[in-house]
Amino acid sequence: LYRYGTPSLGSETGYTRQLVPLSTDLDKISEELFKLHTDGGDEYCGTVIQKAVDDLKWSAGKNACKAIFIAGNEPFTQGNVDYKKACKAAIQKGIVSSRPSAPKADSCTVGPGSGTTRGTDRTACTSAGMRPSRSVP
Repeated sequence: LYRYGTPSLGSETGYTRQLVPLSTDLDKISEELFKLHTDGGDEYCGTVIQKAVDDLKWSAGKNACKAIFIAGNEPFTQGNVDYKKACKAAIQKGIVSSRPSAPKADSCTVGPGSGTTRGTDRTACTSAGMRPSRSVP
């Protein structure tokens, strides 16, 4: 779980901070998620996607569900990290990424080997041939 788009996090971090690493502790993730509030500010979608791709310890399991869900209301084009490149890096690691309620122009729903699609795919892992796994985050 990352917080992003908060001015107090500073521009040198791309306005992002990891709150919880990948985990099977859904209570901890939920607890931190419900503590979040909006502060207004730039939302560097490319930055937070790239940080998640690079910094999290993703499962090496071929059939593990690896997904990023990003929430925000600003264009994906903000910031210095090109969201298209960040999405491509996710694809290369077998990570699907979805932004619920994304405008078509800002969509970043991707699947391994499938390129970029438009809109929200809440079944991204299963449609990409992956299955959720509780034993390996």
